[in-house]
Amino acid sequence: MCGRYCIAPKDASAWAPIGEVFGEAIAAQLGALQPQFNIAPSTQIPILVQDARTRDFRALVARWGLIPHWWRETKLPALSFNARSEEAADRPMWKDAWRFTRCLIPATHWYEWRKQAATKQPFALSFADGNVFCFAGLYAWWRPAPDAEPRLSAAILTRAAAPSIADIHDRMPVILHANQWRTWLDPDERDPARVRKILEVSAVLNAISWPVSLEVNSALHQSAELLRPLSP
Repeated sequence: MCGRYCIAPKDASAWAPIGEVFGEAIAAQLGALQPQFNIAPSTQIPILVQDARTRDFRALVARWGLIPHWWRETKLPALSFNARSEEAADRPMWKDAWRFTRCLIPATHWYEWRKQAATKQPFALSFADGNVFCFAGLYAWWRPAPDAEPRLSAAILTRAAAPSIADIHDRMPVILHANQWRTWLDPDERDPARVRKILEVSAVLNAISWPVSLEVNSALHQSAELLRPLSP
């Protein structure tokens, strides 16, 4: 799963992959955001989408925790911040977004917890180049009432963990190669099997990891110290 992540680039150059694919204006828009070191579900996060009408790429802000467009319950759906990529095409919660409204979610790190004797040890995970990468995501617009303003929400797709991190957790977010970012967002790509193929052939798996402080357990803690490697 992915229950916490960071947008904490080392410097402005870390946004270069975004600029190369989506243009410097979007890279600058995202680069102007304040670093976030412990993003938790239900908070507001930046996402990248492609407008089906204009074909423009856009950076928007969404609630982390997808609310499908057809939701009618008073209580919002629980645990909708992650979607299992193996099942999403067929599950009512996700299948419309799988076909019609896919997004990218920029990040620089994420956290996973390894079960140990009496506790769970958190680990930070990232990639050696230090650049911003993107989770594969799904998004939806939802109206709490017919005359209400629509609300945007999103979820991160997950997959089985890569061998390099399987000893920490058995799941990980789906992270896409930059050369597939536009393909993933393409609103004309609506075949569920072809959408699944994008994830199968273009996921980035060579993550690195290191143990970090238990302070990351609380979303109230927000500082660069959370990414500091834990002393032996």
